[in-house]
Amino acid sequence: HKVVKEMLENDVFSTRYDRAFAIAMGKDQDIFMAPFGVIYKERRKFAASALRRLGMKMGPNSIQYKIQEEAYFLSNKIAAYEGEAADITADLATSVANVICTMVFSKRFDFSDVKFQDLLTVLKNLGAAIRHAPWALPFISYIPYVHDQFADVRFYAEKVQQFIREEIEEHRQTFNPE
Repeated sequence: HKVVKEMLENDVFSTRYDRAFAIAMGKDQDIFMAPFGVIYKERRKFAASALRRLGMKMGPNSIQYKIQEEAYFLSNKIAAYEGEAADITADLATSVANVICTMVFSKRFDFSDVKFQDLLTVLKNLGAAIRHAPWALPFISYIPYVHDQFADVRFYAEKVQQFIREEIEEHRQTFNPE
C-alpha cells in the first residue's frame, strides 16, 4: 500500500501530458498542457489568484454586476428585433464572450464589432477543429503524404492568440497609471 501511494504521489505519474494535443496547441505554453510539477503548480497558483481577483469580488467589479450589465445589453438587442422571428444564437454567444472579455480585458465589445465577431467565428472553428482532430490516432501525423490533421487546430489557436496579443498591445499603448 505504501509503495503504490508513493508512486502515485510522484510527479512523473501525475502528469496528464498528451503529446499530440500539446504539439497542435503550441507545446506546453498554458496551464492545461503543462507537465505536472513545479511549472504546473506555479501556473495553477497564478490562474487561481487571477480568477479570484477577476470574479470573486463584491461591488461594481464583480462578475455578477458584469453579467447583469451584459443581460441589459442583450435584452436591448433582442428588443430591437421588434417581435420578429430571429435566431439569437450569435447574440447569446456574443453576450457570454463579452462577460469573459469584460473580466479579462476590462473591455466590452459591441454586438456589431466586426473584429470581435471574427474572433467568435474563429473560436467556433477552433472548437470544430478540435472535435474533428484524430486525438485517438496521433500516429497519423507521422505518415508521409497524409494531410496534417492538426493544421486547423494550430491555425485557429494562433488566430486567438493573435487577438489576445493585439488587445495586450492596445492596453499597453493606452495605459494610464494614474
